[in-house]
Amino acid sequence: MKTTKKWTRPEQTKQYMEGVEYLKTINTYSLSDPIIEFLYNRGVKTKEALDDILNVTGEHEHSPTELKDMDKAVESLKVAISKNKKIVVYGDYDCDGVSATAIAVKSLRNLGANVDYFINNRFVEGYGISPLGVDNMLKQIPDAEFVLTVDNGIVAFEGVEYANKKGLDVLVTDHHLAEKRLPDALAVVNPHRLDDTSTFKHICGATVIYKVMMSLYWELGEDLTFVKEMIDLVGMATVGDVMPLLNENRFFVSESINLIEKGNRPQFTLLKDRKNVGIMNEEVFGFQFVPTINAVGRLDGSPRKAVDFFLTDDTSEMEKLVDELIEINEKRKEITVKQESLAESLIKKQGVEKVLIVSHEDFHEGIVGLVAGRLKETYHRPTIVFSEENGKLKGSARSIEGFHIKHKFDEMNELILQYGGHELAAGLSIERDKLEDFKKRINEIADDCLTEDDLIAKIEVDAVLTPQDITEDFIEELDSIRPFGAGFRSPVFGLKDFSVGKVIYMGQDKNHLKLVDQRSGLEIVMFKYAERYLNAGEPTRVKALGTPKINNFMGKTNIQFSVESDCLAF
Repeated sequence: MKTTKKWTRPEQTKQYMEGVEYLKTINTYSLSDPIIEFLYNRGVKTKEALDDILNVTGEHEHSPTELKDMDKAVESLKVAISKNKKIVVYGDYDCDGVSATAIAVKSLRNLGANVDYFINNRFVEGYGISPLGVDNMLKQIPDAEFVLTVDNGIVAFEGVEYANKKGLDVLVTDHHLAEKRLPDALAVVNPHRLDDTSTFKHICGATVIYKVMMSLYWELGEDLTFVKEMIDLVGMATVGDVMPLLNENRFFVSESINLIEKGNRPQFTLLKDRKNVGIMNEEVFGFQFVPTINAVGRLDGSPRKAVDFFLTDDTSEMEKLVDELIEINEKRKEITVKQESLAESLIKKQGVEKVLIVSHEDFHEGIVGLVAGRLKETYHRPTIVFSEENGKLKGSARSIEGFHIKHKFDEMNELILQYGGHELAAGLSIERDKLEDFKKRINEIADDCLTEDDLIAKIEVDAVLTPQDITEDFIEELDSIRPFGAGFRSPVFGLKDFSVGKVIYMGQDKNHLKLVDQRSGLEIVMFKYAERYLNAGEPTRVKALGTPKINNFMGKTNIQFSVESDCLAF
C-alpha cells in the first residue's frame, strides 16, 4: 500500500516566533512575511545570511588557489602545452561529466593545446578511469601522452597506475568523496581531499575544472573572459549533479542563467528554442536541459553526441545534434514510463517491504536509477532496482533520510561485488543467486533503524496563504530569491480558504484537474487527480500544499497554484 504524506509545520515555539520577528526587523528588502518565514525555515537567521541569499554576485566565487594541488595541476598543464603533448580529457557520461569535458577541451584548445577527449561507455568500461578504459582510449587516441580526468578519478587507483605504466602523465580533477590514499598522479585537485582546506567543498566536477582553467589562464597571463563564459555550463552541471545551491553555487547558477538569457552560447539558445522555454530559471536546467544531456549516456552508453554538441561551432551540425539529443530523450521517457509500470507490477506481486527491491531482465541498465528514484518518491522508502545480465545484477539505489545507503552497503559488503555512492544514492552489483540473501539482509538492517513513521513522507509547510495573498507581485518576490534546489529547497505553502467556483477536467482522458477559486480566480492544478476528486463528491472547499507560479499559455497569463502529489485535501 502506498504511503500518504504527512503535512507538518515548524513548531511555533517562543524561540521560533522571536527568530522570525527578528528577521523581519532586519529585512531591508521589503520582503513579505510569508517569504521571511520561508527564509527562516531555510536557516537564514542573520543579516549576513539574508544578504548572501539576496545579493548574489561574483564576490561569492572563491579563489581557485584555495584548492590543494592547484599549483601542481597548473604547472603540469603548462608543461604539457609548451611541449605540445597530446592531452586527453577523460570525462564521465552524465551532465556534470559532459559539461566538465566541454569546459576543459574548449579552454585548452583556445590556448592552442593539442587536445582530444575520451569518455567511458557506461555499459562497457563503467564509471571512472580504469585499465580497460585506458586501453580503449589508446585504441581511439594512440598518440595520447597526458590524461586529464574530469569528474572522476579520485579512487581510480588501478586505472591511474595502469596509465602510468603505459607511459602516460595523469592529472586528476574530481569532486567525489576521497579516501586517505590518493591516486598516483602528477596532481590531484578535489575539494574532498582530506588535506584540502578550501572554503566551500560542495562543488561539482565542472566547477573544479573551471577553477583549474581559471588558474591556468591567470598563470599564462591570458584573458580570463573566455573561461568566465564557461559559467553557463558550470551552472547547468551544478543543478544536474544536485549540488547544494548555497555559497558560490548560487552565483554559478544565477550567472549561468544570465549568460543564457543574453544568448552567449548558441547551443543553449537552440535548446531553449526546441524546448519552447519562456522564462529561463534553474527548473529549466533540472527538468529539461539536464535530462536531455543525460539521456544519450543512459541509452547509448556514450555521451559523445552531447559533448560534440557543446564543442562544435558549425551551426548545421549543432542543429542536427540537438534534434538527435531531444529524440533520444523522448525515447528515454517512453522506456522510463514502461519500466516504471513493470516495476509497479513486480511490487504488487511481491509486496512492499521496508526496502523495495525489484529485479528483471527487461530493466535497462541506464534507466534503473530513474525508476528507483520514482519508486522511492512514490513509496517513501529505500529502493533498489536491478537489471540482469549474464548471471549478474547491476543496480541503482535511492534512499530516504535516516538510511545512509552507502553505509548500509558497508555493513553487508560480503554480499556485494562492487558498490559506491553517497547517503541517498548508490550503485552496486551482486551475483544473481545472492539476490534473496541480499533482500533478507538489507531488510533486517532496515528493521533495526527505520520505524513505520520514518516511512511516511513529511512535507513541512513554510507558511499559510489565502488565494488573495497570491498575486503577481508575490510571485515576482519569490523569483527574486531563486535559485531553489538542493540545500535551499523551494518553498511549500499551505493554501486555505479556497472556495471552488469552477471545475475543469483536463487531458485526453480527463484525468487531470483544475479548480478555480470563485473570488480571486486563482487556479489549482493537479495532475492525475480527477478521479479522486470525483469520488470525494466534488467538494467546494479545499486545502492544498504547493507553490504559486505565473502560467503563460497562448498569450494568456494567469496565476496558478501548482499542487504536489497527495497534497490536496477536502
